[in-house]
Amino acid sequence: MLLTYNKAVTDILLSHVGPICKFVLFIPLWFPEETDFSSWLRFVYDNGVKEIALEDVRRPARKFPTCLFSFFRLTHLTLLNCKLGSLSPTFRGFPCLISLKFSNYYVKRYYKTNVLTNLISKCPLIECLHIFSCNSFGTLTIRAPKLREFVCRVLQVSDVSLEETTAIEVLCLHIYCGTLQQSKNTNDFFSCLANVKRLSLWHLSCSLLAIELAKSRATTIETIRYGVESGGQLNQFDASCMSCIFQCLKTVDLVGITGLSNELKLIRFLLACTPVQDEMTIKLGMEMRGTEKQVNFFKELNQYRRASPNAEMIFKT
Repeated sequence: MLLTYNKAVTDILLSHVGPICKFVLFIPLWFPEETDFSSWLRFVYDNGVKEIALEDVRRPARKFPTCLFSFFRLTHLTLLNCKLGSLSPTFRGFPCLISLKFSNYYVKRYYKTNVLTNLISKCPLIECLHIFSCNSFGTLTIRAPKLREFVCRVLQVSDVSLEETTAIEVLCLHIYCGTLQQSKNTNDFFSCLANVKRLSLWHLSCSLLAIELAKSRATTIETIRYGVESGGQLNQFDASCMSCIFQCLKTVDLVGITGLSNELKLIRFLLACTPVQDEMTIKLGMEMRGTEKQVNFFKELNQYRRASPNAEMIFKT
């Protein structure tokens, strides 16, 4: 099977005529650990490849070939289920890279984020960054002045810091275990979102979301998708939040609403500060399955002032 696989890949590469623009390589589960496939990567790089996508489904996850560190002409790099080891001392960065997508769902341990931070900082032109990981992170620091799209889905992270990163238009931050808490870094994090248009957040406290959105004056937001964190109260929510107006916000999608006071205040905030809102979709949590609870919840929301005369509320169970 291995010989057949190797021959197929080699034949495809050798029979290709002209430059190679993109190379996608899938490493199957049965692929022997000792087998070196870096020669394929070097071949396509020597033939002008600018985009490489590598998926390795073997367990446990393997480190990706170190030869990739020398491919400085790459513009797109996707590493799926690969383990990121220490950077080579000779690594000069990816000066042309505009897209980096990295996942390592099969590496379950506390992850040292300085390696990932250093890698990103050595990609000065990066515009799109996706991080998917089952690891627990400490502080995740992103330093990317040209970054426009940042998608981060991780098991747990204690803090997120954006440094010199103010061009973000699309932000997706999903934390599957635990909640991002308020700190100096999270305050600075929201202050970098002045240009954001699409915002998706999971497991961020309602109070932190409302307060930081109001303080940041991120008035360019067009879409918000929020997975509600069920605990806590909006004890810091005051009238200053209600004075913020989101002139561009048209779509709001709230998931996991259970009718708690902090959630109701967040909904009231988002209805009152969005004069062009077209649609707010609310997906109810399991705690709201009872008919009486739902009726009382709907009655409460119907009392809230809507800045937009066209705002439609859609409920899903």
